[in-house]
Amino acid sequence: MQDQARMPDDKARPSSRPPRRRQEDRSAETQSRLIEAAIQLLHENGFAATSVDRIASSAGLTRGALSHHFQSKADLVVAVMHAVSDERHLRLAECYRELSRYHNRCERMVRALWQAIYGDPAYVATIEILLGSRSDPELRARVESERGRSADSIYSVWDEMLSDDQMPEQRRTDAMHLTIATLRGLAVLNLVARDPEFIERQLALLATAVETIMRP
Repeated sequence: MQDQARMPDDKARPSSRPPRRRQEDRSAETQSRLIEAAIQLLHENGFAATSVDRIASSAGLTRGALSHHFQSKADLVVAVMHAVSDERHLRLAECYRELSRYHNRCERMVRALWQAIYGDPAYVATIEILLGSRSDPELRARVESERGRSADSIYSVWDEMLSDDQMPEQRRTDAMHLTIATLRGLAVLNLVARDPEFIERQLALLATAVETIMRP
């Protein structure tokens, strides 16, 4: 009887099983998988060919699981835009920390924008969403709102890194828009005909042009 009394209580033993993840964590992981699958399919196949069924299948989920998190394709692509915008903000913040240590900031800025945004497959996915939403005014408005968030991040870093009291603000802004327009074009060219050496030459030329324009 005494031995039995000394037996430790099973209920008092710490559990060796890992703690169960919270529902919020599981939901966030599932949403992330769906967003990543959507980005890949949008990049590879375009907006029209990227159906919710294909997205769910690519993510290893059922259509019902997708619908639980996103009620429609529109909701999902807006979530893609939001996620890409957040990622761009983080990348640009890192670029800002890196660029502040260099003197040749125009060249560094051009290359940082390419690496952080325009050379990334997620950028092509956002272009597909922008083009695909043209016939849907409600979706277009939601997409434009998210695009505006991303653009604000770019404008902020550009002004912080390349501001110059001796240069008119309009000239600095025009140089930024020239840079963005060129990088957008290179992103499309990179999609249809990958040629790293060509891209490298164009980035070098663009950096030289921007440096010339920005010179007081």
